[in-house]
Amino acid sequence: MEQDIHFRAAHTQDHAAIRAMTLAFYQEETYDAPMTEAKITRTLQELTEHPDKGQVWVFATADTVVGYAIIIHYWSNEYGGNIAVIDEIYTLPAWRGRGIARDFIEFLAALPALDWVGMMLEVVPTHHRAMNYYQRLGFEPDSNRHFFRLLQNR
Repeated sequence: MEQDIHFRAAHTQDHAAIRAMTLAFYQEETYDAPMTEAKITRTLQELTEHPDKGQVWVFATADTVVGYAIIIHYWSNEYGGNIAVIDEIYTLPAWRGRGIARDFIEFLAALPALDWVGMMLEVVPTHHRAMNYYQRLGFEPDSNRHFFRLLQNR
């Protein structure tokens, strides 16, 4: 199974694989909001139609998508520039342990055309292995806590 992995923007033909991996991602840990195919489809459509908001990347061999990442852009007054939020990053279990996520994060950080001052990601507080992994990649917890209010009729 040792094959070269490359990173590219997702194409419409990748959407079925991304939907399947996203559902698998949300079954591996407990998250505040359940995932549905409708939510995934809406995200893929929104980022396809509005690439200025973010993009979906895939991790692929010559013929197989083995992972994905959803990157969302936002401006931070605090940091004085654009932040790349790694909203989700997932690699199929059979492909884990090969440094694919690490390589993608380094790829993302090195993209020359993007004007980012930093990258941010969220980790489930009980997922200590993931927290340790991201700290080894240079991410540190910030001092802020995030609060969220769900608007029911949207």
